[in-house]
Amino acid sequence: MFSFHRRWRTAFTLVELLVVIAVIGILVGLLLPAVQAAREAARRMSCSNNLKQLGLASHNFESSFSRLPPGYLGPDPSDVSLTIQTGGQQPYLGTLPFLLPQLEQANVYVRIPEDHRKVNLLGEQIWFRVAALYELAQAKLSIFTCPSDVEVESAERIISRTHMYRNDNGGMTHQSFTLTNIGFGGTSYAACAGYRGAVVQSVRGAFFNRSKTKFGEISDGLSNTILFGETQAGPQFTYIWLSAAPVSSAFGFGDRFSRWGSYHQGNLVTIALADGSVRTISDSINLTTFRKLSMISDGEVLTDY
Repeated sequence: MFSFHRRWRTAFTLVELLVVIAVIGILVGLLLPAVQAAREAARRMSCSNNLKQLGLASHNFESSFSRLPPGYLGPDPSDVSLTIQTGGQQPYLGTLPFLLPQLEQANVYVRIPEDHRKVNLLGEQIWFRVAALYELAQAKLSIFTCPSDVEVESAERIISRTHMYRNDNGGMTHQSFTLTNIGFGGTSYAACAGYRGAVVQSVRGAFFNRSKTKFGEISDGLSNTILFGETQAGPQFTYIWLSAAPVSSAFGFGDRFSRWGSYHQGNLVTIALADGSVRTISDSINLTTFRKLSMISDGEVLTDY
């Protein structure tokens, strides 16, 4: 007597397999933008927190020293016509190094030679000719880096120093020099120089060459004045945290030198105001409005932007 056992084969048919693949593709297409949006929202939150810390650090600094930190250590500020070439040997440290103790980075701050921390001391060697500072400039500090800034560490060159001065025609020249990037620590953030820095006093910002601005001098109101914001030097260049000088609002937004901007989706730029708050603005903001926000005593108080 013979018995037959029927064997059932379980497998997808080609049509079923194609349907499953199509469904998976649709689900991925629906979920991927949401995942990317969530990641970018997290990066924006981290960036906002960095700028919040910079704003609070500035308040702590002003409370301790009765002034804000200097914008940068350039030529004698009593002569706004001095250039980098005519201004003598100067350190050209930027704003951010002075805030290190208030950012819980005192161990980094003490590596800066004492004479290079003095706002009134002229004639010190430029930072990249001082071995301790050259080494320190290669430190990577996350507090100064926006997570969305993909260019901050990969640019071919770094902007070693910048300076604003009055040219022969009475206008402002924004001067800079660069070095090959051998792994210097970048920054996505810069202080605000106002419309023309200290070259034109009436339109200056909170930070400029060897500045000592007090909160009491910000007559336009702390909630209407930018202290720090995101900036882009461009894919070929990047700022480093040790020497990043204030950026003026004269040239607006973009990915070139002396422009404000970010790598966030939607052309959004995060700023820290002098009252300690952080706001997000669009790079399509009216440029006149943005310039007013950058100045501390132009006499025009903004109520809505």
